Amino acid sequence: MARNVWFQLVNEATRDAYANTTVDSLRLPESAEDIADLRVAVIQKCPNSLTNVIAANLRVYADEAAYKAKKQCSPQSSLNELDAQATLIVEVPTQRLQQLQRPLLEIPQVDWT
Repeated sequence: MARNVWFQLVNEATRDAYANTTVDSLRLPESAEDIADLRVAVIQKCPNSLTNVIAANLRVYADEAAYKAKKQCSPQSSLNELDAQATLIVEVPTQRLQQLQRPLLEIPQVDWT
């Protein structure tokens, strides 16, 4: 049976709502079994907010108390172990931009004579 899940995206650095998002819900397909499946569903639900974030980088907490205690759900944890009425906390990692090392653009010399 499909399951409705409530979640809140939270910024890892500030621990506040991620990108001014509010609590939202998603409908997990019957095939969803574990936290790893939930993370994929969250990425699919919020593609614009989670640009350049991969599902494996999301950290899921059973509720706000677990988040405050830093007790993360294991990716292998069954969705059946979660309280169906609780709002899951989904922590989004801080985007770390890597400086690209590019060679300087070389402009070819053209002999126009």
